[in-house]
Amino acid sequence: MKKILLFVLCFSLVLVVASCGEQTENPKGDAWFDLDGDYTYNDFITATTSMNWNPLSWETNDDSYVLGYLSSGFYEYQLNEDATGWEVSCEMAAALPVDATDEYVGQYGVKAGEKGKAWRIALNQNAKWENGTPITSADYIYSMQQQLDPDQLNRRADSYYGGEFSFYNAKNYLYKNQEGVYETPGSLGYESVAAAQAAGLTVYLDVATFYGINAKDAETPIEDAVNDGKYVPITNETKILDSYDGSWVSAADIWAAYQGYLEVGGGYHSCVLVYLPNENRDITFEEVGLVAEDEYTIVIIIENELQNPDFYLPYYLSSTWLVNEQLFESCWKETPDGKKNEYMTSTSTSISYGPYVLSYFEGDKQITFTRNVNWYGYYDGKHEGQYQTDTISCRVIADHKTQLLAFEQGTIDAVGLQSDDLKKYGGSNYLVYTPESYTTKFTINTDLESLTSREEAGVNKRILTVKEFREAFSLCMDRSSFTSQFTAAAAPGYGLLNYMYHAILEDGSESCYRNTDAAKEALVNLYGLEYGAGKDYETLNEAYAAITGYDMAKAKQKMTEAYNYAVANNLYAEGETVKIRFSVYQADDIYVQMYEYIKGQLVEACVGTPLEGKVELEMFVDADYYETLYAGGTDVIFSTWGGAVYGALTLLAQCYCDDHTGNGNQMELGFNTDNYLVEFELAGTAHTYSIKKWADWLNGTQALQGLEHNSAYTVSERMALTAALEEAYLAQYTAIPLYYRQGASLHSQKINYGSDTYINLIGFGGLRHITYNYTDAQWETYREGGLVY
Repeated sequence: MKKILLFVLCFSLVLVVASCGEQTENPKGDAWFDLDGDYTYNDFITATTSMNWNPLSWETNDDSYVLGYLSSGFYEYQLNEDATGWEVSCEMAAALPVDATDEYVGQYGVKAGEKGKAWRIALNQNAKWENGTPITSADYIYSMQQQLDPDQLNRRADSYYGGEFSFYNAKNYLYKNQEGVYETPGSLGYESVAAAQAAGLTVYLDVATFYGINAKDAETPIEDAVNDGKYVPITNETKILDSYDGSWVSAADIWAAYQGYLEVGGGYHSCVLVYLPNENRDITFEEVGLVAEDEYTIVIIIENELQNPDFYLPYYLSSTWLVNEQLFESCWKETPDGKKNEYMTSTSTSISYGPYVLSYFEGDKQITFTRNVNWYGYYDGKHEGQYQTDTISCRVIADHKTQLLAFEQGTIDAVGLQSDDLKKYGGSNYLVYTPESYTTKFTINTDLESLTSREEAGVNKRILTVKEFREAFSLCMDRSSFTSQFTAAAAPGYGLLNYMYHAILEDGSESCYRNTDAAKEALVNLYGLEYGAGKDYETLNEAYAAITGYDMAKAKQKMTEAYNYAVANNLYAEGETVKIRFSVYQADDIYVQMYEYIKGQLVEACVGTPLEGKVELEMFVDADYYETLYAGGTDVIFSTWGGAVYGALTLLAQCYCDDHTGNGNQMELGFNTDNYLVEFELAGTAHTYSIKKWADWLNGTQALQGLEHNSAYTVSERMALTAALEEAYLAQYTAIPLYYRQGASLHSQKINYGSDTYINLIGFGGLRHITYNYTDAQWETYREGGLVY
């Protein structure tokens, strides 16, 4: 039943783009919500650790939870009239975007004959900050200046320079203060290092990654080392200490010895690079593709023509980048680490332009939202029957048993369920299943330096850098058993992207990525199933349906291979105990049960191998375990990525191939995706580039020799490339998919959801469409009689 629900979502959705109509003035007299009764939605979150709902830099779901109530997008998704699908409503925009490309020819990179690059947006003239101050074009210009500020380097800036919806010159302006970048000779159009050198370029070798040393740490510093000793020019004059005999050899000789390994089919290993000085140091914000034409009109100019703009423009503009200039400027604080902006981190530093205001915030205890009486939507005549909720009261409740008890007592209005809860509530009329775009996986730290730094006498962590050990870790996990035991509704997960991810084809129809033959083939190959005449399975679909990812016998074989490799390469010494630190969010019962299962499977995988009795899993509770992994302070975590369900072609670049050093979205510390080559054929020609280069090309942020911009190729071709990259990524086993998330939850008898059926992009309608069966006073009386679910 769970798998059926996930597949159903891959059929085409109802797509309606609503006409935005005219703006209306606020009527005089009492507002309807003052006469309608008192309605409170009682909610909870598990923690408020390090929360930040600044639209320029927010990170977590909890951050976006707060921000969502305080803001409105240019366009938003709401239930259509008969609640069978969604439609687009205009919010901070007064009308749908208008293509103004022909008016900007010769400016912002726009050429004659192009379309879909400049988009005019008429702003909602009734929109105000919660203090009643009107929001105008100037607010959007100032806010984008902060979003792309080269000194702040805000986390959410990548929403405006990566992928199909990249503001013209946004990336160049954001990184204007950087000294320069390193690119491979191949990506610059050179067929070889010699060709690049002949053109007068200096080519560098990344000795830290390739040769295992850092120039600044050598006994005699390497001559001409740059970037803190990481890169050295490939010349006879540059000397590198040979680790075998202690002699000094030239970087040119090192390169000559290994060029057969590094140069493959026109693609280049990331250890060979060309330094390019930054040519955008003098760029100004006025050269970025955002223009205020008048007080209530802005134009966004993007780098490339946007395909299927009727769908993708509202999708990309379903949020804004607005900050309040006066408040933002008052939030700068001097800290020991330099200036820091505390905008949107407390009630006093927060301001709303959405349907609610933040009226109370107490860390790890309580968050309260009340109506923003200056929100245009309460008066414009276009939101009738919506936002019946007067107050959102959100408590911090970490323990699941306490959450469930609060729900049963009627003090919270919805609660997620765990597997054991379904024994009691599986037949409830108030039970709903919610498919999610998130995949939960094991993320394994393979950064040798951080692993070694936490070893002590007799303790080994270096073996985590051995692929065969990580593959054994994957093979010993029975995902079907795990999901049935420890989740209420999840499906076993085998890929990075689950069944929620779609792409819009050229004809405007939708294609579910996971259901394409290429995506199925990738996982069939990864897990070693064969199909065809004389094989175990006749068809691809039969082989795909048979994937389990579980093979204890092969896990034992890989453990033996891992041991042999580790011993031979000084990554394990006989007698050492492999102690794997497994960090989890909290010590709730379900986490303890998961840990015990994982430990048991890992121990079993070692039985009968040279590692029997020598591998230990240790659980550590860490509410900030993502950041701990980024810093190299733990070995294995559960990590979960998702969202942007129509971003199937860009998720790899934006999440999984971002930054292997812990400074971006990529969780897999130490896994440099620029070091792994993938050959793929496009338009009849095979090309070889690294996983990262390919992913960035799909994202629109990387030019590749011999290829046009990604928009010149069909969506189906790009999805097939995505599948090849997904397979290559998973084949290194630094990320081991475990399950595709799907929630099971109960909702209170007090409320009704807008839709009884899950609808992509809006779920069951969200708070916008929740209605109430009881006022607060009526509910207090009703719940005292006892609630039965």
